[in-house]
Amino acid sequence: MDKKSRIIIASLIVVSLFLSVFIYMRVSKQLSTKTQKEAKVTFEQIIKDLPDESSLSKLIGEPKDIGSKDDTKIYYFDSSNPNKNNEVVYKNDKLILTREIVAPKDNKNSSEITIKYGATNNVLYGPDAAAGFYLFVYPDKGIAFVGNPNSGDMLEKWYFEPTTIEEFKKLFATEYSDEKPIIYDDF
Repeated sequence: MDKKSRIIIASLIVVSLFLSVFIYMRVSKQLSTKTQKEAKVTFEQIIKDLPDESSLSKLIGEPKDIGSKDDTKIYYFDSSNPNKNNEVVYKNDKLILTREIVAPKDNKNSSEITIKYGATNNVLYGPDAAAGFYLFVYPDKGIAFVGNPNSGDMLEKWYFEPTTIEEFKKLFATEYSDEKPIIYDDF
């Protein structure tokens, strides 16, 4: 192979590499833009928009499952925690609650709520209380979270229309109590 042929082949290889990189970058940018456009709304936005059941799937996708009891319908959606689902709850065809499950990999903690709203006096104790996770409720703000007050870890974020603490407990927290459980350590 002569010198001229080597130069042509080398030039073609360089041009091919350049074009490959250019095409890759262009396609990546288009996919990124498309993904951003298709991004679903947050659970906090859903409760503010109050969509009817027929438009829910347009906002956050198809539910994984649907449960119902009496006049309440619960739509279950995948969360970042493989053991628990996000929930969107309708009662009498009206959106009343969204429960967002928070996993450690989500990098969310209770300080994002306490910095915005301050501390709350409305603390309820439920199924996770023995592990140190309590339900902190801001009824007039329409938000609550299940979290650990010492570590700042958060398991769930609840969104609802603003209400009173009494109405909140009656509607959403029937399995929670005002009384902090006594936990005995094994000796």
